[in-house]
Amino acid sequence: MRIFLAAVSVFALVACGEQKPAPAAGVAPAEAPVESAETDAALIAPSAVGALIAGTWRSIDDDKASIIVTADGKWTDLYGDGVQAETFPWRALTGADANVAAPGEQFTPDHTYLEIKRSEATYYYELDDLSPDSLAMFYVGRGNRLAFARVK
Repeated sequence: MRIFLAAVSVFALVACGEQKPAPAAGVAPAEAPVESAETDAALIAPSAVGALIAGTWRSIDDDKASIIVTADGKWTDLYGDGVQAETFPWRALTGADANVAAPGEQFTPDHTYLEIKRSEATYYYELDDLSPDSLAMFYVGRGNRLAFARVK
């Protein structure tokens, strides 16, 4: 019987394996940091947008529509066979700043927006995706999504 109890005890110890000590009362265990493969474009600092967005972009919904954006604040719409439209000023700003500029619209304070001052009106777009190869944004007025691929 003693041999049986000793065998059961040894088996129980082996089965349990190494136990980690419980954290002290009131102390949460440390979690490993979770790294995201994507950056949330809506949270990119407005000061960083110019360098990231500068370039030529083609609409993924209409091959004839393109934009040229410069880091120094120029936005040019192109349509068709290189027919150039007017160039407009643009800037990146936080939702909090956009609320001041356009109090009639709704903005998320910590998100990043583009303000494009076209001749007929000022338009606001919330950044959705801004990477080396893609640009996507939501038009604040209606919520439609505009998506572009970088022209190489």
